[in-house]
Amino acid sequence: MKKALAILATAALLGGGLAVLGVAEDTKAERKPAPGGAAQNSKDARRLAGTIKSGAPDRIVVSARGKEWTFAVDAKTAITREGSAVSATDVKAGETVRVWYTTQDGKMVAQRVAVRPGDAAGRMSNPGAAQKPANPCAPKR
Repeated sequence: MKKALAILATAALLGGGLAVLGVAEDTKAERKPAPGGAAQNSKDARRLAGTIKSGAPDRIVVSARGKEWTFAVDAKTAITREGSAVSATDVKAGETVRVWYTTQDGKMVAQRVAVRPGDAAGRMSNPGAAQKPANPCAPKR
């Protein structure tokens, strides 16, 4: 009798676990991509950091990872420099940027562009690291 009860309990637990897996699988199946490949949320956007090659009213070209990337810019694209809104024509060659983009109809469309302060080589500036304090334990020269 105990053995039959143990088998029945085990079967009930396994059946419940499989039912939970089935519900989770159904939830995933309900997700559908947005029409036209547009981003539903920020998780759908990709990010790229690089250096501006050129800017035009309808696009920006970024140099990163050893190649050039062209991003379409539209009225929804938010472009900022140090917190202030700017246009695609305001970005200058050599400026460091971070671009969040999605792919729509085979084109990379910039959703957000953050222009970051940098030096001529495109490295991020760090005003706090400009001068290190002298090490008091170092030998004097």
